[in-house]
Amino acid sequence: MQEKIKKIIILIIVLAAIYFGYNFLFRKDIYRGFYYPNGCLVCDNYIVSPDLNSAEDCVKWAEGIKNLNKNPQDLWECGKNCRWENGFSVCKETFGENGTGTHY
Repeated sequence: MQEKIKKIIILIIVLAAIYFGYNFLFRKDIYRGFYYPNGCLVCDNYIVSPDLNSAEDCVKWAEGIKNLNKNPQDLWECGKNCRWENGFSVCKETFGENGTGTHY
């Protein structure tokens, strides 16, 4: 019986090591864009991008919408590895236009 318990414990440890190792080594960053029509950062009519693979993809997404809307007051920002928390998007890092995020 003890051998069976030892095998189960070893299997659990191996599976946990594989799971955490995979997430640590192969997890890639996800970027999300936020677009604010008329520059309103507190309005609820903002647009959220799908998950994007790079900061460059996020900037292209945001600038594409801005070019379509042709409203100079519109603002955008991009976030890296964002999660929703209490109705707000909390990101590890943000960057964007004047008035939003950290700027590059």
